[in-house]
Amino acid sequence: MVDYSVRFPAFNIPANKQKSDRREILPVAPEFAELLETIPPGNRNGFVFNPLPAVEGAPRLGVNAVKKRLIRIG
Repeated sequence: MVDYSVRFPAFNIPANKQKSDRREILPVAPEFAELLETIPPGNRNGFVFNPLPAVEGAPRLGVNAVKKRLIRIG
């Protein structure tokens, strides 16, 4: 859930959803918060982005592959 009660939009993650059992507030770019708000509440599950693999039919990219691509982009 995006929290707008703080200076910048932030994810407000309840303690019961965290492995550490501690509440966490993570700031996000206002543009990203706006993007998330365009998704109907019933569709708000799963991944936000689904990066396409280099080869059609290959499995979804893993975290390390996405990191490498982002580093190359800059």
